[in-house]
Amino acid sequence: MRLFLVRHGDAASVGGDVKHDADRPLTALGVEAATGAGRLIGRSTEKVGVILTSPLVRAVQTAQHIAGTLPGQPGVRQTNNLAPGFRPSTFLTELAAIGEASSVVAIGHQPDIGLLLSYLIADAAPLGCAIPPATVMAVELKLMGRDTDASLEWLVSPQLLRTLFNGVH
Repeated sequence: MRLFLVRHGDAASVGGDVKHDADRPLTALGVEAATGAGRLIGRSTEKVGVILTSPLVRAVQTAQHIAGTLPGQPGVRQTNNLAPGFRPSTFLTELAAIGEASSVVAIGHQPDIGLLLSYLIADAAPLGCAIPPATVMAVELKLMGRDTDASLEWLVSPQLLRTLFNGVH
């Protein structure tokens, strides 16, 4: 399975109309980056079967913008297995239920998305990785019961997204 890990795009701060962290919407910069991330993912795989996302507004909006750029516009499914504080092992159980027939996009938050990457590629070592908003990572993943075999294929920073897709911040 090809698993694309994405940290949500740039989001508004709490204040004014935004009362809670969970309700922070994407900024215009975040929308552009999410669209660029979707274009990149679309060029990197034949088919995305599903987009899994944290239920927080900024992650859901990132998922919707990515889905809108992909062929066939895959479904977006919210899961608490990507909400802040999730456990990688629980997320992998959910992935196993999807199967390995198509690619999956998973959208989450920091530090959790960095910890998930670390969990996958460093044999569950608790190494934190600082992942900026709108970073896209491609992981080749084999699920073998309770074990996994994963390798990071590539990582694209928001700065590189801007370069690849002129005007994307």
